[in-house]
Amino acid sequence: MKLVSNLPGNLRSLFGFLRALAVLSAVFWFLMLTFNAWIQKRFVDDPKLIVSIGTLAVNPPSGATVLSSDSARPGSLVMTGAARRGLQVDLLSNDAVLVSAVRWTMLPSMAASLAFAWLLFGSLRAVCGNIERGEVFSQNNLRLMRGIGWTLVGFSLAAV
Repeated sequence: MKLVSNLPGNLRSLFGFLRALAVLSAVFWFLMLTFNAWIQKRFVDDPKLIVSIGTLAVNPPSGATVLSSDSARPGSLVMTGAARRGLQVDLLSNDAVLVSAVRWTMLPSMAASLAFAWLLFGSLRAVCGNIERGEVFSQNNLRLMRGIGWTLVGFSLAAV
């Protein structure tokens, strides 16, 4: 008994949905980065928009790093050994230069991810459409599969 009668057609629909979802995700993040600060400052008492940027690794060459604080006496805060922690930035902070730098750092990576997702899901959708029409081993599918390969290589290089 056949569980799925039209697998290429179902996959074609899935890849079309994922392509549309990538665009909706990009629109959502664009609106979040553009208007969320205004919305939160207007309607929330203590607004915060925390973004995890990545990992910060600190490995002091001398074995110890002295930290400073306004409330602690000098020399009371010392970090020994290597530290590897997540780096988070509040996009609603009062430091406009920091917020601008974080936003302009995130924007190109989001745009690249959207472009690669759009190309990948579009090519996969086209391949499934060709298979659904009975064109399995054709020049068009070979060209599309090469394009998928180059898209994945480009995404891997851009993600570094």
